[in-house]
Amino acid sequence: MKDLKRSAKKKHKDCQDALDHMNKYLKSDSKHAVMLAESFLHILDYHLMKGDLRPKNVHLIALLRRDLE
Repeated sequence: MKDLKRSAKKKHKDCQDALDHMNKYLKSDSKHAVMLAESFLHILDYHLMKGDLRPKNVHLIALLRRDLE
């Protein structure tokens, strides 16, 4: 359980770092930086709302992982 929590915390930090980086791009005056951030967030939003990161799909993946162990 301890290793699982450590792994989840590391992954959370990695995701937070990526979002913080995109937030800096959004605050930029560079059109290229803002476009990159918008594209990243557009893709993330798609995966969260319509794609493989929807809660039911993540739950299914978690269940499958348990079966594979």
